[in-house]
Amino acid sequence: SQAVVEQGRTYLSIFGLYMLPFSVLCISGASFRAIGDSKTPLFIALVDVVINIAGDYLTVLASWPVPGLGIRGIAASGVVAAVVAAVLSVYLISRSPLAGSLKLMGRFDWHWQRRILSIG
Repeated sequence: SQAVVEQGRTYLSIFGLYMLPFSVLCISGASFRAIGDSKTPLFIALVDVVINIAGDYLTVLASWPVPGLGIRGIAASGVVAAVVAAVLSVYLISRSPLAGSLKLMGRFDWHWQRRILSIG
């Protein structure tokens, strides 16, 4: 029905912001697992899920911080949880053997960019 389409559009317009921090979470989780650490990505996922569930409860059932958020609150809590988890994952990377890799992220290499574009 049209009501479901409108709610879906509202949800996806907010939840689309989730993709950027989610990509950071995927990359950091894979990085930790690559060095043999599977507990850290599990902890980060736990933080993400707990914040998301708490945010869903607060925005829908408790009407906090703004009454009547409904579907917008559910989408926003997912985005907030992902951002917090992504920041936590970058912080934990900076305190791990992967810390040196963070320095490489700011470097822009034209040679590699051309190579990637030519392959694509």
